[in-house]
Amino acid sequence: MKEEWMVALSALVDGEAVNDPALLAEALASAEGRAALLEFVRLRATVRADESLPRAEFYESVRPMLGKPGGWISRPFLRRLAAAVVFVLGTAGLVDLGLRLRGEKPADQPPRATRVLRFEPGVDWQTSTR
Repeated sequence: MKEEWMVALSALVDGEAVNDPALLAEALASAEGRAALLEFVRLRATVRADESLPRAEFYESVRPMLGKPGGWISRPFLRRLAAAVVFVLGTAGLVDLGLRLRGEKPADQPPRATRVLRFEPGVDWQTSTR
């Protein structure tokens, strides 16, 4: 059976868009394609019907690794973190406000040059015509 048929049939069963309807029609016209479609539908039904859960031993072995509910992020920790963020943002805002009130603002122009470099053709660089 063609691999493209399998992809088209799988997309059909999964509810995805089938990009090539002619390929889908070709797959459904063949006996192999119809059998594959039935297998996809059976597999989907089996997976949906499976309600199995891990055994209790699994939960018991994983629980110590997870720690207490909420882990290290507790309410007091989050409150302290929020207070620290508010403090930092407030301080930054006050510093910015102070600079604005004093009239200090970012420069509108680049800084003045402190030295000028001059290059002369033929001395500092060579022009090649390759």
